[in-house]
Amino acid sequence: MVITAGNRTASINSNGITSSIKLTNPAKIYEGTTMVPIRFISESLATNIE
Repeated sequence: MVITAGNRTASINSNGITSSIKLTNPAKIYEGTTMVPIRFISESLATNIE
């Protein structure tokens, strides 16, 4: 999985196949900390968040 700060597209490699996914909210850097869209990451890893 590749997520670039400020980019609304993420890349996911699954079984040798790379897919591009549009993000609702891009990752961003806030006061030196990288914030990522946790729902996208959890769903990409086939897990749930509550």
